[in-house]
Amino acid sequence: MLRTLCRRRSSTLAKTPLRLQQEQDERDLQAVLPKVIDEIKEVSKTCNIPSETEWLGKLLAYTVPGGKMVRPKATFNAMRLLAPPGKAQDEEYMYHAKCLAWSIEMMQALFLTMDDIADRAPMRRKRACWHTLVGPAAVFDGLLLEHCVYQLAQRHLTKHAYERVLDLLHRTIFQMVFGENKDLHSESVEGEGFDEFSIERFRALTRFKTGQYTYYTPTAAAMLACGIEDPATHKAALNIGFDLGYVYQVQDDYLDVYGVIEDMGKQRTDIKNGKCTWLIVEAKRRASPEQLKALKKNYGFNDDAKVAKVVKIFNELNMREVCLEHEEKVFQYIEGKIDKYSKVLPPDLYTYVLESIKYHVNR
Repeated sequence: MLRTLCRRRSSTLAKTPLRLQQEQDERDLQAVLPKVIDEIKEVSKTCNIPSETEWLGKLLAYTVPGGKMVRPKATFNAMRLLAPPGKAQDEEYMYHAKCLAWSIEMMQALFLTMDDIADRAPMRRKRACWHTLVGPAAVFDGLLLEHCVYQLAQRHLTKHAYERVLDLLHRTIFQMVFGENKDLHSESVEGEGFDEFSIERFRALTRFKTGQYTYYTPTAAAMLACGIEDPATHKAALNIGFDLGYVYQVQDDYLDVYGVIEDMGKQRTDIKNGKCTWLIVEAKRRASPEQLKALKKNYGFNDDAKVAKVVKIFNELNMREVCLEHEEKVFQYIEGKIDKYSKVLPPDLYTYVLESIKYHVNR
């Protein structure tokens, strides 16, 4: 079935029942966000600085909503599927599930806020990046967002579950920062570092930069909240999470070159910033000696003319089609993984996630 879902597709995808469920989940999550923000503002009142409590509310309202909500929907779905008998129909339990989902999305807001500073990005989610509005203070706002993650999770989990989830969140953020640092340190700046681009480096970057916090952590947080602590089960979830993160990052790299800016809500930055993307790694492998020389000469320069030359070579190498074919193969591989681990992980955890990935790129 997944092979059919993930074949090259037209720009408009028909909405499946699962997609409609995701849209309803998103509406349900959005409906409680104002209450969630008010909860965190209430916690901040212990500092007795009313102006900063209001600032915190503005920060959360600006940076948290507006994304694709891949992570909170995955968390919420997992909390529903893994709920103890009868709990999925319990209003209080489902509210706690939504709050844990928003805790995970606040972690995403933290990463995006800091990533936009590092990438000098002007736009995010079709509007100005937070750092362009507030300047260097955005660094401290990133720290505020991190602690909102913990505060919200603590308020809605049992003491034991929170201790386990907190450990997961700490590991995720630590590893994510390592992955982001590796990404920045792996950039090719005006040709320097270009020769080190490889599929091994790309996989290392996506392992923690995308796979861990996008696909493992949301599911694992729900598992721990529901009392599922078996190491083998978590190892299986991590294994699938890394594969999902890999294909999601390939799609992001594709979008940065071929996506419609109005749909993405952000500017193209990968080529001019010299990122080690799947497209440049695969283009290097396919390029003729002349094309390879031109790629190195033009990749990683803040120069629109040079960026255009790189895209021209990508087009000569038919990278758009190459990427779509690779994506389909990876989806088939992931389908096999889901079947392999079906005895320890409900397949519905991942058919839901795969449906989100299916709609990640509108082409």
